[in-house]
Amino acid sequence: STTKMIKTKSTIPNLIALCLILVAGTACVSFKDKRSANEPLQALMQEIAEKERHPLSIERQGIIQEYEDFLRQYDHVNPDLRAEALKRLGDLSLQTSQQYYMTQMENYEKEPEGPPPLLNYVKTIRSYQELLASHPDFPETDQVLYALARTLTETGRKKQGAHYLQQLVRDYPDSPHRQEAFFRLGEYWFEQQDYPAAARSYEESLKGGDPYFIDKTRYKLGWVYFNLQNY
Repeated sequence: STTKMIKTKSTIPNLIALCLILVAGTACVSFKDKRSANEPLQALMQEIAEKERHPLSIERQGIIQEYEDFLRQYDHVNPDLRAEALKRLGDLSLQTSQQYYMTQMENYEKEPEGPPPLLNYVKTIRSYQELLASHPDFPETDQVLYALARTLTETGRKKQGAHYLQQLVRDYPDSPHRQEAFFRLGEYWFEQQDYPAAARSYEESLKGGDPYFIDKTRYKLGWVYFNLQNY
């Protein structure tokens, strides 16, 4: 769900935030110190996440910056903690990019001057791809694959998007995104005029329970069968 956020005057730097988490009287530890204690870092992550959820939070871009700082400054932390930060960074970047694009498009439609705005998912794609590469056993990998496939497809890299969709349906048979993933694969193969592959994907999508995709899939299957002269 989209979290409503408003601007505050300033963002507490990560170093100060970390110092506040530590027990009173304890000296702050240098960023370069290769300590193994993850409890203060977990607390810092929770603090950033709380800002993300709070209705009176700082603006979303500020939270994105905090996650980026966290990942850059604490590259030696517990892998699970880093994976969580990468996922949140990817999710927030995705929401921010979509919101910015919609705002720009609304303005463009009112005054259509120059080229139309374009979606920019660079940070989102980078975060998700790093997460998949470094944490292949991440519990929410199916969600990451789904989001990554959609962002790549929406920015014109449809072949790459289809690759991640295929990985999703192959490795996560119980994913709630499976039905839509098969439908999107059907769309990709239909555009490639590979009608047998499109038919297989659409037929798999029909096995899901969402009426929205069932109706759309049946309609597209009709066109597939027509092109296959199988009607």
